[in-house]
Amino acid sequence: MVGFFLFVHILLHGFAVSMVTAAYMISVKRLSVLFGVIYGWILFKEKNIMIRLSGALFMIVGAILIILKGTP
Repeated sequence: MVGFFLFVHILLHGFAVSMVTAAYMISVKRLSVLFGVIYGWILFKEKNIMIRLSGALFMIVGAILIILKGTP
């Protein structure tokens, strides 16, 4: 099952890169880190959630800056 999902991930990743600029696609893909932090907090009862959330927010701000900057 894991192999199947990895295959689908790679397939969709390649498809997305062919559709848009790679920097845009990667920056949007990095937004998934926020969901990972939230799942860790809710499902696995991780501690120090504010530290993890602040790191995730740094990554999200970087993604937003890439998206807003655009290509010349």
